[in-house]
Amino acid sequence: MDDLEGEIRQLIAEIVEMEPENLSPEADFIKDLGLDSLRALEVLAALERRYRIQIPQERLLELTSLRRVVQVTREVLAQAQGAA
Repeated sequence: MDDLEGEIRQLIAEIVEMEPENLSPEADFIKDLGLDSLRALEVLAALERRYRIQIPQERLLELTSLRRVVQVTREVLAQAQGAA
């Protein structure tokens, strides 16, 4: 696990109120963790604050698991660095 995944795992675990080590990379936020749309927005806002990025709202539907959140965050970070 890399630093980015570890940081995001910790951030999401705090929001869903579970231990980070119990958060599977493949666990579906809605089906497996019961994440509702309000908490999904909380994850999005936390990512944007932590990494000082802007994730388009339409990408919210892609944030379905830890693995997908890490992938989307990497893409947005790479785009932001490319634009700088």
